[in-house]
Amino acid sequence: MIGIVMRTKDRPVLLRRALKSVMRQSWKKWHVVIANTGDPRVVQRVLESLGATDGLAIEIVHLDKELSAEAATNAALERLSGAEHIAFHDDDDSWAPDFLGICVRQLETLSEIYPATVAVIALGKRVDEEIDGNVVRVKSTELMRPHMSAGFISLNAMVVENQFKNIQLLVKKSAVAKIRFNSLFGGMSDWDFHLRLLMAGDIYVIPQVLVFSHVRSSVRGPYANRSAAARAFAGTVAEATILGNAWLRADISSGTVGLGFLNSIRPVLEHLSWYATQSSNSSRAMLERLHGDIGALGAELSNVSGRVSRRPVRNGFKLGYLWLRSGRALHYLLQFLRTANSVGLRQAVDRTKTWLLLQR
Repeated sequence: MIGIVMRTKDRPVLLRRALKSVMRQSWKKWHVVIANTGDPRVVQRVLESLGATDGLAIEIVHLDKELSAEAATNAALERLSGAEHIAFHDDDDSWAPDFLGICVRQLETLSEIYPATVAVIALGKRVDEEIDGNVVRVKSTELMRPHMSAGFISLNAMVVENQFKNIQLLVKKSAVAKIRFNSLFGGMSDWDFHLRLLMAGDIYVIPQVLVFSHVRSSVRGPYANRSAAARAFAGTVAEATILGNAWLRADISSGTVGLGFLNSIRPVLEHLSWYATQSSNSSRAMLERLHGDIGALGAELSNVSGRVSRRPVRNGFKLGYLWLRSGRALHYLLQFLRTANSVGLRQAVDRTKTWLLLQR
């Protein structure tokens, strides 16, 4: 059974869409815990409108309105003790119908091959939208992290920056038995949670777009993106510093090398990442130049071939005869190769032609 944590606070239009996203899943063995920090009547009306009051595994936990999103998530996790896997579905995001089915099967298969695998994520799209009353309009969509491909997530990369969102994740319940979200880290709490999860085991990327992260950048009030509001209030840099300090204190207190140490060398990791990118770009440019040289050589050889074709026997045999009878055949061959290496194949061919003409 898959336990699903769904946080909400007075956003009936989005909550309705989120619940429909879960109810449409092809994988039917799930149990949703709605962690509500808003008006209980709002949630009840949404469930009634969906006909979801009976027969569905949906549980509501009404919490204090001042409770943080992280604390609300932790409270919902405590109610999912019977689940084998955990997923996180905020009230403003959505899944493709096969998200749970594909993820749970992939996780089970990978766990047999690579026992250290504790979670999988699916690729996602960012959906920029706006709300007018009860109507949600999509403005644009784009692929999140288009460079991401199939494979396991690097811990080094995760230390540099968060690699995914909660909505993309399906994790073994056993892996998060002792891991919880930390309210002290604000907008960075997800990153902290993901890093500690990756310390517990490997996370695999499924190369299928099965997740939709909805963003309302121009919306204010209860329908605004909470993560964006948190960043605007505290500031990403300030929260990252608080998070890094907490990790380093934990390492120093325990006398171990952990997230604090990895974060402290993050500038080095970022530089290495930049250097690798620059090296890749340089190699690509070199290959493009080589491709151009090969093209030029092909054109030149075609030109030479056209000229030789008018005197095929005389020119061909004369070149071979002069080269072999020169007494310095190896010398001329090495000279040709050095010339090609230093000035390019085109000039090497030109110089060879000049040498041939001088022997006439």
